[in-house]
Amino acid sequence: MTSEAIVALVMPRRSNSVSFGAARGYFWPASTDNPVRINYLDTKPSTLLNHSFNRCWAAALNARDRGRATHFAMIHDDVCPNGVWVAEFLEILAERDADIVSAIVPIKDERGLTSTAVCYGDPWTVRRITVKESLELPETFGSEDVGGRLLANTGLWMCDLRKPWCDNITFNSLERIRVRDGKKEPQVVPEDWLFSFRLHEILGSPRIYATRKIPVFHDGQSVQVPSDEAGLWNTDCEYWTETGLAPTSLVRECKVVMQEAAA
Repeated sequence: MTSEAIVALVMPRRSNSVSFGAARGYFWPASTDNPVRINYLDTKPSTLLNHSFNRCWAAALNARDRGRATHFAMIHDDVCPNGVWVAEFLEILAERDADIVSAIVPIKDERGLTSTAVCYGDPWTVRRITVKESLELPETFGSEDVGGRLLANTGLWMCDLRKPWCDNITFNSLERIRVRDGKKEPQVVPEDWLFSFRLHEILGSPRIYATRKIPVFHDGQSVQVPSDEAGLWNTDCEYWTETGLAPTSLVRECKVVMQEAAA
């Protein structure tokens, strides 16, 4: 599989500043024992996140149309994989006939939340999977394992560009201001979750998978949790306690964890 694949590899950037671990993951994504053909697609930095992603996406589709790419892979400029990853992702895509495979990427704080999520209806009804939850799931898991529509993160991910849906999707986000307790607050559905949500709309039951096979560190200034160590939160406590969708016992547990985290 890997010998036939040509991976269009991109790193969307806000500037020319890149974390060392992300640079290592970008320039050394495969081992000499299991080489993969890489087509590096360099796009200009942009502070417009969706536009930066769509630049990368369009460049990869153009490379595919010229016979220079079969797969698309993205690594963010602050996501640091622990080891080589491209061949492993190709293997998961082939074994699962997957549309998308994405690494579990922790959010940059000590709670142990990740950017992988589960949707229960419209794109606003979402909860984030915690590192602790992911450690209790299969190493590679999909919607069937989480009880809802799995929404993948784009920090480190791959797809097969030859699938027809690739020509019918772009990166967008949704924004709104809602009133809560008499105060206005902004909300957003980020481009990665909306990308997955649109794929669910296009395919009905897309084969989206998240994996712990490649541990990652999300580089930043604050205290952080790597993707293979549990953080403070057992579940996305804020979501569960606000919506009341969880059993009473779980809501009570969440409240205790939140109080401990705030202490």
